[in-house]
Amino acid sequence: PGTPFAIPGGTGTWGLAARHPSSTAQPWNSDGTLLVLQNSGTPKQVYLDGSTYQVKFGKCASYNLGDDRWHPSPLHPHERINVVGNELMWYDVVNCVKTRSWTLPFTPRLLGDGEGNPSLDGRYIALCDSTRMFVVDMDPQPPYAPYPNVRIGPIVNFDNCGVDQCRLGWVSVSPSGKYVMCKYGNDHPRVYNLDPATLNITPRALTAPPPCNGGSPSQGWTYDLGHCDMTLNPFDNNEDVLIGQEHCGLRGTVVNGQLMGGVVMVRLRDGAVTALTDPTNEAYPHHISTQ
Repeated sequence: PGTPFAIPGGTGTWGLAARHPSSTAQPWNSDGTLLVLQNSGTPKQVYLDGSTYQVKFGKCASYNLGDDRWHPSPLHPHERINVVGNELMWYDVVNCVKTRSWTLPFTPRLLGDGEGNPSLDGRYIALCDSTRMFVVDMDPQPPYAPYPNVRIGPIVNFDNCGVDQCRLGWVSVSPSGKYVMCKYGNDHPRVYNLDPATLNITPRALTAPPPCNGGSPSQGWTYDLGHCDMTLNPFDNNEDVLIGQEHCGLRGTVVNGQLMGGVVMVRLRDGAVTALTDPTNEAYPHHISTQ
């Protein structure tokens, strides 16, 4: 801490903490040439060379940093997807240029409340406050006119959700872009369909057995998972899955013929649950990352 380092046009200083972003945020850019760190010194963002791990540059002076993620597409390796106030933007952190911008219908809480990610092609992103959510098509494809044509879906409200806490925790578009995952208070996850034509989101009817939170699978409620993240399952035709802490209190018991461990996977298409770890002498997991 306090050690200076050179950056283009000046000097930075390491703070007490220099670390990767949150567990659901990928620190590497899409082509592996840059690694971003949060720095409690100056500047607040530091970019390392992906080969040498030496400091390459810091945050651009013109970059109004809110909550951001690397654009996941190899076509946009230098751009960060950033939300600050009621603006969503793409920003090229190498050339210090804002490349795309949208004015949002309301000011969201970070990117899905700090836990959200775009779809793996970088096209869709979901944004929310504590009671409302909407989806932005950031890269419209035919038959839709391309950017700067604006495609922002309708605002969906979350009143009378059917479980003990209707406060929205975080939202995120699934990697494939087919679904939106919402986590409510007390780690209650819910799956929504994303309509690519209207950008509307509606609860997905699941066929797995009823979850432990009291919600109905027909309304998208699924097994409770805490500190979870999404990915594609290569062993199951690249189905979208949610992986996180077992939060139904059933670790060490048999559920539908499976001995439940601390790490559990839910398939978003139907809510099917798969235990991924053996609870025998298992330390309880903390944050799960699939990045």
